[in-house]
Amino acid sequence: MGRAPARGYLPPRGIWLYNVWHTFTPPLLIGVVLALLVPFGSPWPLLGWLIHISADRFLGFGLRGDDGGQAVF
Repeated sequence: MGRAPARGYLPPRGIWLYNVWHTFTPPLLIGVVLALLVPFGSPWPLLGWLIHISADRFLGFGLRGDDGGQAVF
């Protein structure tokens, strides 16, 4: 099993998933697909997701590094 990650660190198996979901591509792709399938659906959850990612970048938080720690730039 291995050791548990330190506080604030992700386990190595979760880093790639965190990094994928914290880029702009998934919410934009999901938004396009939903707009085509459900033209009058609510955009608020996706806008909240995009604002969350934007706030992370604005505050200086990047994607997770190979060690699972938050990359601050």
